[in-house]
Amino acid sequence: MNIFDEIYKDFKKINGFNGIMITDNKNILYNQIPSKIDTTSIQSMAKVINKSSQKLLKMTKQGQCKTIILELQESKILLLNIENLQLLILADEKAKLGHIILVSEKNRKKLQGITPGKEVKEEISKVPDKAKIREAVKTKKVEGLPEIKPPISLPSLEKKVKVPADENGRIELALKIYEHLLLAMSIGASKIMGVAPARGMLKKSLPDTPILKNVEVKANATIEFNTIKSNIKKSQYGLEDIIKALNEIIWSITENYGRVMGYDAFKGMIRPEFKSLHEAYGLAIKKLGIEDGIHPELKKLWE
Repeated sequence: MNIFDEIYKDFKKINGFNGIMITDNKNILYNQIPSKIDTTSIQSMAKVINKSSQKLLKMTKQGQCKTIILELQESKILLLNIENLQLLILADEKAKLGHIILVSEKNRKKLQGITPGKEVKEEISKVPDKAKIREAVKTKKVEGLPEIKPPISLPSLEKKVKVPADENGRIELALKIYEHLLLAMSIGASKIMGVAPARGMLKKSLPDTPILKNVEVKANATIEFNTIKSNIKKSQYGLEDIIKALNEIIWSITENYGRVMGYDAFKGMIRPEFKSLHEAYGLAIKKLGIEDGIHPELKKLWE
């Protein structure tokens, strides 16, 4: 399976997805747009929209155009600029915009560094389809894709952490677990969405609660947990209060991501980190009562 087919396969998992087209400045490199749509016209219009957007951004000094989103009454169109390539995505009203963006950003990384005619060699064959000719592009070899590294990562974790007998020890352990759970959410989102979108999403997801007073979402898309701990200390919360308050935050974040992109997409982002945390803290999460109030969609990651 070539790189373009892999990308198409990723998008096909989205409910409401209708098709993609990958082009360079001159040619259609890959086409999976429904046959009833005039692909040549689509390519031309995409160029016009792209150039107009670039011109607008230049005039307003807003930087380079990364993604163009057209959200219509019954459909959605996204156009991604990826170095010398453009990726066009068509979807209908059933598709969640957040899910499309998530998959788009994931596949942006796959296309970075590709130069048609050099790293990618195209073999174009024409196949008759109801008296029409459809171009099929097959990629033979792809080299030079950059390695994508997350900006943040989980610290080294102990294996099967034991729960202390004393109250203060249990509180300290609970706070460490929650700090790592929130960190895992930020890592997963940043790896797929990018740091800036993940930061914006986290800020919008936080509930209005006393323990988040003066708490900032940092530039690396992580929540400023030391301030949370300070607020908890000032409020003299016991273990049950801490668990209730922090579960509320995690619940709110999960609900917002689920609403925007769907729970399955969100769980896919954070699964590796949540699995690692469960290996270290699974027993403690259960014994401390943290698991009882965790969002049911997150519990599925630990089943």
